[in-house]
Parts: sequence; C-alpha cells; structure tokens
Amino acid sequence: SARSFTDVLNFRRINETVAAPLMICHVTPDQLAAIRAANDRMVGALTAAEAAQADYDFHYGLVKAAGNTVLSRMYDVLSVPLKYYLEVGKSQELNTATAKAQHDRIIAALEAHDTAALGAALSDHFQHSGEVLASWLTSREQRSEPITIWPVQRTPHPTQQP
Repeated sequence: SARSFTDVLNFRRINETVAAPLMICHVTPDQLAAIRAANDRMVGALTAAEAAQADYDFHYGLVKAAGNTVLSRMYDVLSVPLKYYLEVGKSQELNTATAKAQHDRIIAALEAHDTAALGAALSDHFQHSGEVLASWLTSREQRSEPITIWPVQRTPHPTQQP
C-alpha cells in the first residue's frame, strides 16, 4: 500500500539522517570502501533486484558506520521489506545515475567528516527518493492529487499569501 511504501522510506530517512553525527564519528576506512563498492555495484547492476541489493548494501553500510548495534539490528530485522521496497522502486524507475551522484555526495561528506554536509546530502537524497515515490504512487493509484511523503516546509512565493 501507499502507506507501507511511505512508512518504509520515512523509517530510513529518520534513522539515517539522525544517525549522521554517529557515522561521522565512527566510520572506518574499510566501511567507506564497502559503502563505495556498493554504490559502484548499484550502477553496474543488470537487474532491478541487483540494483536494489546494492542500494540496500550502501545504506546498510551507512547504518553500520554509525556504530549503533540497535540501529544495525533494526536494519537486519527489516532487511526483507527494505529490499522489497527498494526493488519495487528500482523496477519503476531505474535511475541509478541520480542515486549514484547523491550517494557520491554522501560518501564525500563522510570522508570529509563534515556532519552538516552529510545531513544535507542525506536529506536531499531522501527528498528525491520521496518525490520519485510520490509520483509513482500517485500514478499507480490514479490519484488526482499527489501523495505527500514528507512534510516539507516551503517558503511562500512573494506573490502568494502566507
């Protein structure tokens, strides 16, 4: 259901963005190498399932880099639904070039140990993922209004009333 898809995406958004400072503090060179390798595998994947597995491995690598065993265990327990929703998403729009570029920003921020840049890169990545998901769900469910994935605060245009 649309609710399940949005819940999974927002679960990931909440946990990964909030864990960003822990990632900066605890990431190791080996973890960075594994994260980078997963990103490269995603781009070279031949199928949606392979791309989804590599994408999961990328994000799981971030979670492991946070050094929080409870968070890692949550991702272990939820690995099947997380991969399922990633695969469904990849089968609808296998846009790995955008994901790779966003992942590259995440990796660069981790390498630089820049918490603000990592938070911004993760936020942008999940915002893009949410927009792709909202578009697909709106079309799939034949809705006239787009689905809201995450409450985004937008500054009103100067010609609009606040």
